[in-house]
Amino acid sequence: MLEINAGNSISSITKLLATHFSDEKKEIWFRGHSDYSWKLEPIIFRENYDEAGMYEEFIRRFPEHSHNHKNVFEWLTLMQHYGLPTRLLDWSENLLVALFFCCNDEKFKRKNGAVFAFIPKLDELSLLGAFDNVLDRDSDAKLLEPLITSTTKEDFCNEVFKLLSSEKFNVPKDIKINDLKLTEENKPSIIKAGTFKLSSKNTKNHPLFSWFYPYKPSYKNPRIRQQHGCFTFHGGKFFDEKEFIPMRKMEEKAKSLIKIKITPANKKSILEELKLLGITEATLFPEMEYQAKHIKELYKYD
Repeated sequence: MLEINAGNSISSITKLLATHFSDEKKEIWFRGHSDYSWKLEPIIFRENYDEAGMYEEFIRRFPEHSHNHKNVFEWLTLMQHYGLPTRLLDWSENLLVALFFCCNDEKFKRKNGAVFAFIPKLDELSLLGAFDNVLDRDSDAKLLEPLITSTTKEDFCNEVFKLLSSEKFNVPKDIKINDLKLTEENKPSIIKAGTFKLSSKNTKNHPLFSWFYPYKPSYKNPRIRQQHGCFTFHGGKFFDEKEFIPMRKMEEKAKSLIKIKITPANKKSILEELKLLGITEATLFPEMEYQAKHIKELYKYD
């Protein structure tokens, strides 16, 4: 990851991006942080939550959404929308949206902020092929569900063992876990292991369950549409606060990710520019409570 200091205007930032990505014709995703020190790490890995418990309870309480939320990714998107901790990170295809989130928070107005620019590889391969294709097939998406739904190492290993052994998945025949073949005899050793690593003849420690995957959700709620929203889904798993599967750090992506520093002085000027361009809380959050807040501000006497 390359770290760069920005200028004091939106145009200086766009020029910087044009220079850095001059040879790239692919789309760029953006994310804004109010505090420069924050990492690209989903909330579920920053704090201690029962991920499986939250996921199951959310689905139990909102069964009416099951008709248009078919797999784990769609449910996580809905959970993210309502503020529950998930293994998703929000990104936007719109630089102005990321700048707003970087500059708008009053609590961090004296802190350096950051805007990340990321070239997503939407054809990033999982064990089953292009990741977007995996998401389109509900049965294939189930292969990653144990990351969210399992409560113990035994649950996780049992479920993954069953899925990898299933004929419906086009998994390499020589796939191994912790260098052990997927046999009933090896199952206890795999479950008892302190770590979980996939490998095959052509790959060493396949990152299927560790990697981060960019994907574009369907616009099933107005906020995602307004904010040009997209996500990265992050692998990794902890049991009893101990790392069982490591989470790959996005910051290690050297060429496809840059981090732009926004100073406190520049936050203020950029926020004024954004307002002139029509980028405000009211335009990014279409829900009624945000519209009501904006109306109150417009009609308050000085």
